[in-house]
Amino acid sequence: MVYPYDQPPVRETTLWRFMLPRFIDETTQTSALRLLYGDDPSQITAQRARYVSLIERFREHFGSQPTHIYSSPGRCELGGNHTDHNGGLVLATTINLDVVAAVSTSEDHELTVYSSSYREAFRVNLGALDPDPAEDQTCQLLRGVAAGFDVRGLRVGGVRIFLHSEVLFASGLSSSAALEMLLATVINDFFNDSSLEVRDLATIGQEAEHRFWQKPVGLLDQLTIGTGGVVHMSFRDSATPWIQSLPVDLESLGYSLLLVNPGGDHSQLTPDYRQVPIEMREVADFFGKKRLIELTTTDIIVRLSELRDRVGDRAILRSLHFFQENSRVERQVHALLVGDLPDFLRLVNESGSSSWRLLQNVFAPTQITTQPLALALALAELQTKELGLSSAYRVHGGGFGGTILMIVPHSFSAQYQAKMSLAFGEDTCHRFRTRPVGCVDVSSLEAIIT
Repeated sequence: MVYPYDQPPVRETTLWRFMLPRFIDETTQTSALRLLYGDDPSQITAQRARYVSLIERFREHFGSQPTHIYSSPGRCELGGNHTDHNGGLVLATTINLDVVAAVSTSEDHELTVYSSSYREAFRVNLGALDPDPAEDQTCQLLRGVAAGFDVRGLRVGGVRIFLHSEVLFASGLSSSAALEMLLATVINDFFNDSSLEVRDLATIGQEAEHRFWQKPVGLLDQLTIGTGGVVHMSFRDSATPWIQSLPVDLESLGYSLLLVNPGGDHSQLTPDYRQVPIEMREVADFFGKKRLIELTTTDIIVRLSELRDRVGDRAILRSLHFFQENSRVERQVHALLVGDLPDFLRLVNESGSSSWRLLQNVFAPTQITTQPLALALALAELQTKELGLSSAYRVHGGGFGGTILMIVPHSFSAQYQAKMSLAFGEDTCHRFRTRPVGCVDVSSLEAIIT
């Protein structure tokens, strides 16, 4: 079944008024949508139709009205590539591509989740929360989040959800973390009086991926999505990461964010991701430390010969990337706070170059003839030089497959999109923007707006 999110269903006004009972007048509704999706009138219209259709689909599947609407955004990394797992610094932002969900409680002690992308429901019996490797991956993740509350002695109850996602899958925008934080926020709000903080919810999402997917993720994605806006984070204290929200909006400063998907598949590259933190920690272990944050570049250089014999050159190069990237994040934050966009963009380009040369996560060692990310970066560099612009481009997220990020002036974003689409196919270059709030119950936005 295809759901017509671009076409509002019948009874739009009634449904919309029900959906946001606190938002009786259209002005307040529009303010909430602008907060989440930006000022473009066509975007506001499209999102209103999307929300209304979401409620209609919930009613079709469950025969009742939802009581809440939640929105959980994707996230974009601006600096700090592969630094979090060794105690480093990261700069990231939430974006206006999100997962929206119509939600209500149920009496059957079961999670029932319908998605616009699938015919069948994902069902999780909350009385059996141990991992089941034979289960569908989405059900595993949902079960993992619920289990995170259960093992902490917190309440978990039946929930009915219909969701629709605009977070591009396998794009590095963290579609899985967006879903984790959405469900964790719902369970926290509905059954635990919103008692858990963002760090707690993020840890539950991370544990779900570790235990139920065997995926070695950090907390970067979940923390960004839970916090919202442009976020500066330090993972020196891994148990309680430090978080600073920055009053920055690249869109208002004249720049567009573009995500280019050149066709690389990173779904089978978990061993390559895993090897990055392993090699960095091998270097730290050589010095009797647990993580690179406890060392300096000088420590590496002084004992370079011994280190090469013990861990090999690639581990050293990746460690040098870590130290340089940490310093870059601090300078990126300063550049944004003082409004020095040219310096910020220069640092983003330095980050991308370091990921390619030192971290070496643009393609896997087995990818000899197929290197789409490298090709996309090369084309971005050529295009920027041709136009003589102050722009930036870098590998996005974990790397090896997936996407690249470009930050370009508004007036040239269409030109960049056209050239990338010509090279890699239609619908491979997407424009998005930052958004100032993270995962949220949309009906609570009235307090934020006023």
